[in-house]
Amino acid sequence: MSIAGPKLRRVLAGKLFPGVRSAGAAKARSNSGEEASSGYPRRVSIRAALAFTFGVIIAVTAAALILALESGRQNTVALVRDRSERIIDTIVERTRLHLDPARDQSEFLARLFRDGDLDPQDEAASLSQLRAALAGIPQVAALAVIRTDLKQLRAERHGDDIVLRQIDMRTVPGLDEAFEMARSAGHPVWEELLWSERLNQPLVNVRTPLWHEGSFLGILLTAVTVSELSRFLAESPAGSDVGAFILLGRNHVLAHAALAHKPQLFKRDKPLPEVTEIGDPVLASIWSPDPDLGAAAFVGSSKSHVVTVDRVPYVFIYRDITGYSDQPWVVGRYLPLDEIGSEVRRLEHAAWLGLGAVLVAVAGAWLVGYAIGKPILRLARATSAIRTLDLTSARPLAGSHLRELDEAIRAYNALIATLHWFETYGQAADGTGRTGVSTCRAGSHGAVYRHCRLHELCRTAIGVRCGDVPQ
Repeated sequence: MSIAGPKLRRVLAGKLFPGVRSAGAAKARSNSGEEASSGYPRRVSIRAALAFTFGVIIAVTAAALILALESGRQNTVALVRDRSERIIDTIVERTRLHLDPARDQSEFLARLFRDGDLDPQDEAASLSQLRAALAGIPQVAALAVIRTDLKQLRAERHGDDIVLRQIDMRTVPGLDEAFEMARSAGHPVWEELLWSERLNQPLVNVRTPLWHEGSFLGILLTAVTVSELSRFLAESPAGSDVGAFILLGRNHVLAHAALAHKPQLFKRDKPLPEVTEIGDPVLASIWSPDPDLGAAAFVGSSKSHVVTVDRVPYVFIYRDITGYSDQPWVVGRYLPLDEIGSEVRRLEHAAWLGLGAVLVAVAGAWLVGYAIGKPILRLARATSAIRTLDLTSARPLAGSHLRELDEAIRAYNALIATLHWFETYGQAADGTGRTGVSTCRAGSHGAVYRHCRLHELCRTAIGVRCGDVPQ
C-alpha cells in the first residue's frame, strides 16, 4: 500500500520535481502527442557515447597504423624488388665474368699479331703464346689459330695438362664462309655453338679476325665448354638451390646445374637439351600457358611470372642478354614465391590483425557501455517510482561490479528501506490501518501529526496544510 493517494502523489511530485509529471501523466502526454513538443533534447546512451569515443580514438590510431603499415609495405616491396634485381644482376655478371675474359684474351692475342710482336710464320712461338694464354684463363677449353692456308695451331686443355697440336684443315667444309664473316666483322664475334668430338659437348666460342701488316691471316677461335659454364653458374651464390639457368632461345638449356654433371644430356644431333629433358620439373614448366603475372610488383626491369608445380607456386625472374651467340640468351632463376613475397605477406597479415583489433575494440567499448548503462537505466527506472511516491513498485536493486554504481545502488536501496519504514511507522501510529494523511485531514493533530514525517514534508517543503491536500 502507498503512503499517499493518487492526488497527493501528483501534488508532491509537482512541488518536489517541477516540470516532471507522473508516469500516468507522461503516458497520457505521449499518447496525445505532447511529448514531441516538450523541448527536451534527444539524449545519447552511455554505450553509444563510449563506443563513439573509443571508436574515434581507435580510428585515429588505426589511421596512423595504416600509414605506417603502407609505408612499411612500400619499403618492403622496394627491398624485395632490389633483392630480385640483384639476383639477376649477379647471374648476368657471373656469366659475363666467365665469358668476357675469353674475348679479352682473344683481343690481346690479335693485337700481338697485328703489331708484329708475334710472327704468324713462327709456329713454335705462336703455340707457346697460345699455351701461356690458355693457362691464364681456366674456363677456356681451347685456343686455335686457323690460318687462311688451312692450317690450324691449337692449344687445348686435357685435365690439368695443355696439349699443343697442328691440324690440317683442308678437309673441313665452310671455312671460306667463316673467313669472310670474320673479315667483314673486324672485331671479336660470338658465333653459334660448335660441337666437340673430343669433349662430346657443344662449345660456346668467340671468333676474332687476325691481321698482320695489313693482311688477313685467319681466325683466332676461343672455346668455352657448356658444362664449364653450367658448373660456374651453379657454384655462384645466386645459382644455389638449382634455380639458376641460361636458355638459348626459349627452349634449349645452355647452362644449368644438371648439365655440369650429366654429359649424357649432350648429343651430336641435338647439342643442347630442351627444358623438358634435364629432369627439372619446375624449369620444364617455365612457359606454361596462362602464367600468373602477379609477381611483377616484386621485380624491377627484369621479366617475371609465376607458375604452379605440384601445388607450389614458383616465380621465374629472367632477363634477355645478347652478344654471346646468334640468338639471345634468357638468363634467370626461379625460386618459391613464398621466399620472395613472405615479407610483404607478413605486413598484410599485420594489417588485417590491426583491423580486427580495431573492430574488437569498438565492440568491447560498446559492451562496456552496455554493462555500465544497464544498471544506470535500472536505477533511473526504479527512482521514477519514488518520484511518483509509488512505493509498491519500488524494489531493492542488485549490486554492481562497478564501485561507483554499486554505491549509488546501495544508497537507493537504503532510501527504499527508509521510505518503507516510514510507511509502516505511519500506519502503526494511526492505529486504524489508514494513512497518516487521512488522520491529519480529519483534524487529529496529536501524536500522529508529531511523528508522521510526511506531514512535516507537507508543511515545510511544500508550504501547504495537511488538510489542504486533496484525496
